Amino acid sequence: MEVAQLSVWDDLKQETRSVDVTREQVISALEWYDDLYPGNDYTPYGKKKPWTENNTYRWAVWHDDRFYPPKVILGRIVGEDKKLWGGNLSRQANAVLRALGFEVTPKPGIR
Repeated sequence: MEVAQLSVWDDLKQETRSVDVTREQVISALEWYDDLYPGNDYTPYGKKKPWTENNTYRWAVWHDDRFYPPKVILGRIVGEDKKLWGGNLSRQANAVLRALGFEVTPKPGIR
């Protein structure tokens, strides 16, 4: 089983810690997202546009010819109350997803 470590900030404990994430967990989270947002129209709290039209979301993870918001997918695994770093450095969201064999690219439509 492939495992990658993701760094998260835990507000309750006021600390950064590492969480093991598996490819199977990511696939399960992608399925959850497909069920909840079949039109890929996740809209961040307090925003008026879905993530696909919101330029604060710059990256996408790909699976089965569909793209997803990386931090939303990983947030489902580690708990939505945890803060994630969305970068490409070790233990950040994009790097973890790549380590698990997923393609991460700039979100379609980003200039």
